[in-house]
Amino acid sequence: MPRWWRGLGKVKVVLIRRSGESWRSPKVTAYSNEDALQSLVATSPQLLPGGAAALAVAREFPVAAGSIDLVGVDPDGEVVVCECKLEANREARRMVVGQLFAYAGALWELSFDDFSERFASQAKASLTEAVAKWRRPTGTRSSFASGSRRTLRPGGSG
Repeated sequence: MPRWWRGLGKVKVVLIRRSGESWRSPKVTAYSNEDALQSLVATSPQLLPGGAAALAVAREFPVAAGSIDLVGVDPDGEVVVCECKLEANREARRMVVGQLFAYAGALWELSFDDFSERFASQAKASLTEAVAKWRRPTGTRSSFASGSRRTLRPGGSG
């Protein structure tokens, strides 16, 4: 490794860009609590890896394994699970993967109707309304529901 590169090892640069805008530094680059980080991701789901901007999000989604920080659903019914942890949180590296697997397993146990009811309760809008806010689901309501059911069943994609 070149000597100049070693000096950059601790430098972190964060840049964001919204559609149609230029790259810029975010107003906040560090978060003192998980709620602030969760709020940022909930309002800007495109920041997630894979960054689908058309993602309806519910916070603190209740399942048998606990409350999932963020559950997102895209217009095709694919489900995204996000657990927010601060870098300073020592358990983040060890436990978050196991926590996500537990949450995914708990989601698989839900019927589409139960999932929809819980989503509506947390998002304060029905699942189909929340998804349609971003973009009309492709196909019919039944194809959207089928996509969500496929994602929620054990071994489903997503």
